[in-house]
Amino acid sequence: MSACCQAPITEDVYIRLPKGWRQLNELGGLKESFKDGHVLKLNRSIYGLRQSPKNFFELLRDNLFKVGFRQSKFDPCLFISDKVICVTYVDDCLFFARDEKDIDDAINGIKKSGMDLQVEDSVAGFLGVHIDRYSETSADGKEIKFIRLLQTGPIDRIIVALGLNSDATGVKTPAPTAPLPRDLDGDPFDKSFNYASVVGMCMYLCNNSRPDLAFAVNQCSRHSHRPTMKHAEYLKRVGRYLLATRDKGRFSHPQIV
Repeated sequence: MSACCQAPITEDVYIRLPKGWRQLNELGGLKESFKDGHVLKLNRSIYGLRQSPKNFFELLRDNLFKVGFRQSKFDPCLFISDKVICVTYVDDCLFFARDEKDIDDAINGIKKSGMDLQVEDSVAGFLGVHIDRYSETSADGKEIKFIRLLQTGPIDRIIVALGLNSDATGVKTPAPTAPLPRDLDGDPFDKSFNYASVVGMCMYLCNNSRPDLAFAVNQCSRHSHRPTMKHAEYLKRVGRYLLATRDKGRFSHPQIV
């Protein structure tokens, strides 16, 4: 279920009948007959209302209170109970505890209050970023531990959005070294994919796990409002680079000093 739509709305908000309502009524899908000039009163929040995120957070906060959590005085998104710590980020929550059973009890308690929660397997895929831990052996026989951030899911969505299939040819670099200029006399973009949407997905990718895309994505984003075929081909090159480097990501070598 969509998160914001679970939250009740405290004030009176009315909306016009959505498109398709009349056709649905004519087909007998509705018991009541609405005429022109009628409006609907919202019982719950919907996306698009400014207060919807606030309403959802208050609903989540109140349900966390019911199962024994306390809100931190220093960070309103941090909740602590006797056995579990919960960190919230918009409509995503991270639960930490010594015993996994305590986390299950907290989640079940929230569900009993009426909230619809989707439980993920682990923190590894939080916000689409997979945290991969691995180790390698150095020349002198010491074990070196690494942490790698991967986002294969967003990469796959970008590749699909660009219309690239498994037979597409990958490239070794995301972009030429030269900047991407305006193309005033170029052929208009044929809109075979949503240019701005793909640029947005690439920005999220390079800000988290793929800083190697920063220059190419910056060049593409400059032309989001009026792209030409030249700009689209440039963006497709980024997709071909991701196709060739799908399993690559940002890695670090944490050391204890």
